[in-house]
Amino acid sequence: MSLVTSDKFTHDYMRRKEVNTLTLEQAENSNERELHIAVINAMPEGAVRQTPSQLAGPMAEAAGSRNVVLHTFYVDDIDYGAHTQYVIDNYHHLDKLDEIKPDIIIVSGSGDYDALLPAVKTILEHEGATTKIFSCMAGHALFEAKYDTSRQKLDEKKHGIFPMEKTNITSPLTKGISSNFNEPFSRWYDISWEQVLDADMKLLIDSADNGVFLASSKDGISEIFIQGHPEYSKESLLREFNRDTICARFSEITHEENPRAYPKCPENYLISKTHNEENNRGLSLVENYIDDIKSGTYDAEILKNHGAFKMPDHIEKSVMQSIPDTSASVTYHLFANIIKTVFEVTHFERGKPFMDELDPKNPCRLPEGEPLQSTLHLSPEDLAKSASLEI
Repeated sequence: MSLVTSDKFTHDYMRRKEVNTLTLEQAENSNERELHIAVINAMPEGAVRQTPSQLAGPMAEAAGSRNVVLHTFYVDDIDYGAHTQYVIDNYHHLDKLDEIKPDIIIVSGSGDYDALLPAVKTILEHEGATTKIFSCMAGHALFEAKYDTSRQKLDEKKHGIFPMEKTNITSPLTKGISSNFNEPFSRWYDISWEQVLDADMKLLIDSADNGVFLASSKDGISEIFIQGHPEYSKESLLREFNRDTICARFSEITHEENPRAYPKCPENYLISKTHNEENNRGLSLVENYIDDIKSGTYDAEILKNHGAFKMPDHIEKSVMQSIPDTSASVTYHLFANIIKTVFEVTHFERGKPFMDELDPKNPCRLPEGEPLQSTLHLSPEDLAKSASLEI
């Protein structure tokens, strides 16, 4: 497997991660039909450069011997800050989608919903891709743009590691994923399981207390809605927490009348069920660091480097030693399942989503009818009825 990209930052970053990475010129001699992935990068300045490798990297690793060609796109009206010129020079505009003919389109989350929404509408109009993956806020825009249903604001940010349950046993996207596991969430808004089912989508992974993690279109592959963050590495939540804390302190310094509230520590993250000395040390380091930020110890650095959101290396490295990588297996299986399914159904000719012999309404050959997905959202009456059903 090789990840093929013309984005120099992504190329160099993935090479450092020991992923075999080629330039477009190096991949020209391959005899196999490569897989083309378009990443629509709508992330703000602090995360824009890492986003393509975060989203496409796991898929490239799951692609086996096949080459994966990465194409990056920018979104009009997104403020990329100091990276604006880099994005303009190295990314494509959305009007190039029809020309590039990607097999997979991945739309990132964003900090600007109003700018993201028209981009999602444009992507929905594109007809050549086998699958379109809408991550987090992009998924919320999907529901508004296509299903005319709006996301709901949560009382507080859903930020941490939460228990999930696989709710569909027939989807090709959930094969090999255990029935119960933990995954990261990081969001202020929610699309509920009722909204998913009202849109005639398949609910694949969910949590009664924490919300929908994964859903797909009725055909199993054309649209994938991911409200969680399977692409996160184990340090991602820590860095987001640090970013939000720095933003709150910066706001406190510069907007005394209406400062941002300080965030809570990510739930179920720095303290695990197997609480031990390393957990205590990691939590203590973070608490002391946050206290130093709040007390003004880092004010000069925060004012100078606001937007970089850097945590001192010695603190981050020490904390990382105490955090288990609990979601790596689920992440691998999910992205491997997406890649495998796309390879199995996609036409050899680029720009055609499915092989000629497949039914475009059911390319994954899913069984007719909707099987019992889980008892997670059943009423007591329906729960009693389901006791006699075989899954």
